[in-house]
Amino acid sequence: DACRNRLSDIETQAPGQLFGKAILYAPEDLTFRNFTRAGFTIADIPAQGTRIKQGQPILTIMVTGNTIKSISRELKQAARHITRHLISADYAD
Repeated sequence: DACRNRLSDIETQAPGQLFGKAILYAPEDLTFRNFTRAGFTIADIPAQGTRIKQGQPILTIMVTGNTIKSISRELKQAARHITRHLISADYAD
């Protein structure tokens, strides 16, 4: 059903909490720096100071929620938070 864009059917059948995961790719060349996070979990974290080229994966973001829409929203917010931090830190150097 998901392949036919019937996500609402899936949501009504989903029991309890859902989990979402996304890989964040570098929008431009950057240097990885540690950052504070709230409301999401990350994995596949590069070492501090690692240079990452545009288009390469940075890390994996994981969130939980009760609907697919809330998962999507949380993943996008986390990606914006991380990207803003990494890009602003690069310009501060």
